[in-house]
Amino acid sequence: MRPSLCNILGFEDLLGYLRDELDWPVGALQIDDLTFDYDPAKELGIPAEAAVRIVSLKQLRPLRGMQPWAIFYVAFEQRYLPLRLVQRVLRAICTRNPNCANASARRLWEPKDVLLVAVSGDSRNRRIDFAQCSTVISNQRDVLLLGWQNDEPEPRLDWIEAQVRAGLRWPERDDPDAVAGWPARWRETFLARRARPRPAWSELTPVHQKILVNLYSAGDHTVDVLPYTADFSWLLDCFNRATGLSLTPHEFWRALSTARKGGHLPKKQRGLTPNGTE
Repeated sequence: MRPSLCNILGFEDLLGYLRDELDWPVGALQIDDLTFDYDPAKELGIPAEAAVRIVSLKQLRPLRGMQPWAIFYVAFEQRYLPLRLVQRVLRAICTRNPNCANASARRLWEPKDVLLVAVSGDSRNRRIDFAQCSTVISNQRDVLLLGWQNDEPEPRLDWIEAQVRAGLRWPERDDPDAVAGWPARWRETFLARRARPRPAWSELTPVHQKILVNLYSAGDHTVDVLPYTADFSWLLDCFNRATGLSLTPHEFWRALSTARKGGHLPKKQRGLTPNGTE
């Protein structure tokens, strides 16, 4: 059975998922009662040539009093998430442009307290990402993402849903302190990517080696292709969580490479088919 997040195709689906799966107190309110709509060009100062690529930009109204964090929803037409435009939207939300309508009245947010839900592509090629950034002056590589497409391998979708449920479930203590501190859990649970030195393949235990082989078998890509795909991140995170280790991306790739040279990995075709010879 595919995870519930595979049913999210737009904002209404997202609200239903947040309410039914993550216990958000949105009730049966309609979209107009739950959101503010923004004109990206007039209200946020995003250049017209970039603003036309944004289909919709909304902010979820505060769910509990004067909450110190905000959640925005942005939809793009193009199939692949435009990271530079995501960074530009985040910057516009957190800074004031005096040339925009109602600029002085609009509340500004700290970047670390903003969660952006980004949808890109059409209904046949839908991609959804949760995005956050700790500063508005960083480049696109500093935008932290957790995203998926509906045609992802099921092991990856299961892993992503586990991260979403852990990081975005409404606080158990529904009080001002718990709600105010919630963004720290977003970052700690699934947005922050921490890496500390740990041994590679030759120093892994047999149990950890078996976990690495099983995870690699569940993916679609060969070792050579893997570092340039989205699968690499989920494999690395799944491995670190399953073993309690903290391999860096370089260490993990080196472990996979030496495992392949030693004949420990299943053979795959070059490309997306997991069977055949590598």
